[in-house]
Amino acid sequence: MVDISRDRKKKYAPTDPEKRNKLGMSYLYGPTEDQFKDYCSNSESDPEHPSKSGFKSVFGFDRDDFSIENYNRLAWILRRIMSNDYKAVRRDYAEALKWFRLAADQGNADAMYHLGIMYQEGLGVPRSGYTARKWFRLASSNGSDNAEYRLGQIYQYGEGVVKNIPVALKWLRLAAERGNSVAQFHLGWIYEHGQDVKQNYSKAFKWYLMSAMNNFVITQHKVGAMYMLGKGVTQDYTEALKWLHKAAEKKYASAQYDLGIMYIRGLGVEVNYREAAKWIRLAATSEDAKAQYLLGKMYQYGKGVRKNYAKALIWFQAAAEKEYTDALCEIGVLYLYGDGVEQDYSEAFKWFKLAADKGSPDGACRVGELYMAGLGVEQNFIEAWDWFILSAKQGNSDAQCHLGWMFQNGAGVTEDIDEAIRWYKKAAEQGNRLAMKMLEEKGGGE
Repeated sequence: MVDISRDRKKKYAPTDPEKRNKLGMSYLYGPTEDQFKDYCSNSESDPEHPSKSGFKSVFGFDRDDFSIENYNRLAWILRRIMSNDYKAVRRDYAEALKWFRLAADQGNADAMYHLGIMYQEGLGVPRSGYTARKWFRLASSNGSDNAEYRLGQIYQYGEGVVKNIPVALKWLRLAAERGNSVAQFHLGWIYEHGQDVKQNYSKAFKWYLMSAMNNFVITQHKVGAMYMLGKGVTQDYTEALKWLHKAAEKKYASAQYDLGIMYIRGLGVEVNYREAAKWIRLAATSEDAKAQYLLGKMYQYGKGVRKNYAKALIWFQAAAEKEYTDALCEIGVLYLYGDGVEQDYSEAFKWFKLAADKGSPDGACRVGELYMAGLGVEQNFIEAWDWFILSAKQGNSDAQCHLGWMFQNGAGVTEDIDEAIRWYKKAAEQGNRLAMKMLEEKGGGE
């Protein structure tokens, strides 16, 4: 049998620069051979409807998990799959490079941009920042805002060059003025965080808003958060809710979390714990640690959900696995009081100590309390004092109140009423009721 595949390739090879660029993108963003085989083995008989596991293997994300970062990969791979052009969909950097060069030679700006990407990241070619920047500049001169954004990012973070924010701003502005939403985001970020420029929340908001209006989900959340806090713009809960909803409906976890906070605090809406729990749960299932912690608290106290210590523990543990220190403390609290678990002071001490060792003032205070009471550990006032001091210096009012008690009673330290009153006052200034009561009894509240 005569192999005519090479002749067919030559006969049907595209000559249009746009088609050559698209073919290069297919080879650049396609799955590896192993991923492709996994896709084939997991697909249903109809290639337009791959199984969920096969879809993730090829595209690198779940079928329903769309974001702006996935658009290029999705558009070209899916087109080839649905046209049964399996060979074109497999990743091949050498083929990608060939087609991008052909398209670039014909003046295609997007092909020049992708050549820059390949040299910047070392995809099928030796990594070369110099060559990458050369292609990005050529692409920019042919109207590529993506190339201008990349150049801005290179100088913003000093990728292969000396970091230079003024040069970064120049390239980012060029891209932003062409409507590049990612460049607009980076400009906002530079001004919000004052990266080698004077911090300016108003300028940050301006660029974030431009990006958000281009449907960039990250900046839609940013705009909502800035309206909520009145940061760089007049506080406006109605606008905050509008923008947070836009981002939350695109499954952006931080926006879902902030929406939950607005319903908890009644910001622009009636307080509604059930609605809050809905949004917090969505964020928590997206592996957002602070949302997992808050959902645990809601189960712990029955806010918006039925009280359930076992579920509280599950969500605290999920957050704790991400080293969220407040979650470590709350697991300790469950063991301390035996809520949903068998009461175990030693286990409580373990979790409080883990939190304290990670810098948690609440964890340090709890460790001090267990040493003072002799629960889970041998009673030791000196150890208790050390942990209370560590926590109190970080502003923990309970620890400050405990220090006042220790100085008042000479527990682990020399009795000193003046020093006791000083610590009680520090705690009382933060609204600690026990400290206020102790000051009244000692006549030190004036």
